[in-house]
Amino acid sequence: MKKFFYFFSALLVSAGCSNDDDCFNESNPKSSNLTSPELFVTELSTNSPYSGILDIYPCVSGTSTYYGNYRNGQLSPLNPVYTIASGSIQNYIRPLLLPVGTYTLLYWGVASAGADGTYDYPASTEPALVLNEDMSSQYYGLRQYSSDTICYPIYDYVFAVKQVDLGSENIAVALQRKTAGINVTLKNEDSSSLATSIDSVRVYVGNLAEKVNVYNGNYENYTKTVMIPLTISGTQAVNKTAMVLPSDVPPYFRVEIDLKNGETKKYETHLSSILSPGTKLSIIMVSNIIFSETTEGSGFEVSDWTETEETITLPPLS
Repeated sequence: MKKFFYFFSALLVSAGCSNDDDCFNESNPKSSNLTSPELFVTELSTNSPYSGILDIYPCVSGTSTYYGNYRNGQLSPLNPVYTIASGSIQNYIRPLLLPVGTYTLLYWGVASAGADGTYDYPASTEPALVLNEDMSSQYYGLRQYSSDTICYPIYDYVFAVKQVDLGSENIAVALQRKTAGINVTLKNEDSSSLATSIDSVRVYVGNLAEKVNVYNGNYENYTKTVMIPLTISGTQAVNKTAMVLPSDVPPYFRVEIDLKNGETKKYETHLSSILSPGTKLSIIMVSNIIFSETTEGSGFEVSDWTETEETITLPPLS
């Protein structure tokens, strides 16, 4: 069942100012006719409400040309940013403030971590905002480690684009998840403590998109590999959910186990299916076997994944 979160503009109100000079500037005569949608978030399903950051990139109507946003009566490249908690607007860093008219609004959000948390050190490349620039040439993308071509996990991005007539219609947008999540667990079959000879564990997932287009949400260059370190804790080595961009073929997968004697044990394979947006992949490495479980969700969802399962045989690493 498809589940969506919808953003509504309940009321369009004139922006008030304590100083008339803050509301009107002769170089921007339209600034005297600014409106700011009072946004709230609701859900049309039994899924969890959205929490996180919401960026809005206003573009000239029907185009990818970046319009910008008003601040203190001046048109600025700094975009509107909202914080959302449990389905409701909690605050804004910069509110959407534009003259009445029709715009193409690009919505990009970073979802907050769920109860199980997400990887602590994500990184990404972000769009450069310049007035009148083409947003179809801007991207969110994987960021490489400084000394390598391997990339960090990325933030949990969601996306929507909508043509909106500010001043005459409500805003309703279905946010689509643009990332996939990966969990990996290494443990012994009998749940005993991991061998004390293990120093560190990491996995690599390849054939991933390098970047996603800010304007249309399309992915490009499926050649990148993300490294995910696992944390060793007693009976297992695990990671919090790490977000990556999707693949267009079954992803390359490699595990490396560093031993305290300086040796590194490796195993590599390809997963059995592509890694799609809205997919959560759990890989459990037990003894000499990897059990892989994928869970999928359509549209923008934070939880309640639809589950599928696959198994990969791991030969002895000794």
